[in-house]
Amino acid sequence: VLILAEALVYTILMPCLSPVKVTYSGLETFSAQQISNYLGITPKLTWIQFDSAKAASKLAGNAVIENVVIEKHFPDQVLVNIVERKAAAVSLVNINGKTVPIQIDKNGVIFAVDRGMPSSSVPLLTGFSFDTIAEGMRLNSKLRPLMEQIAEIQSTNPEYFSVLSEIRVISKDYGSYELELYPVHSRIKVLTDRTLNLEALQYMM
Repeated sequence: VLILAEALVYTILMPCLSPVKVTYSGLETFSAQQISNYLGITPKLTWIQFDSAKAASKLAGNAVIENVVIEKHFPDQVLVNIVERKAAAVSLVNINGKTVPIQIDKNGVIFAVDRGMPSSSVPLLTGFSFDTIAEGMRLNSKLRPLMEQIAEIQSTNPEYFSVLSEIRVISKDYGSYELELYPVHSRIKVLTDRTLNLEALQYMM
């Protein structure tokens, strides 16, 4: 009888009556409380009521979040792993007469508009404009390789970007482009092709 009673509590009562216990991992700019509030998690929410598919869909709709995995563990545990986007470059846009920074990740996704500058040192990328701007937008697909190149250099030799004040994209005919690099301690701008790598930066220096 005791075993049956314990099994009843564990399999039915706890999932249905006990508050769900949510554990977060991967958070950098968000706090656990912010995510809980965003998902509408209250002390009365139980494990059986927690809709993992709905929660994952809602989190994926946030431009700052690149990926999310939610696992429900019986009888009352939920694990939420979040991967936040990281800025590969920052640009400047004009909104209602005010110049504000936007952060762009390695995939060309604009995920932060007027949220300040990123904590890490990233290059200033200019030379393009927007009719409208919103978080979640992507840069033109032709700039995707450039963002990947910037992210690669940033992950291996980020110090190179500390000597550049700006990387400007110069559009050419037929959808191509080239780059103008502006060293911090020089008035000379360096014109190069669309390939940005360590060899090109070393040659520039």
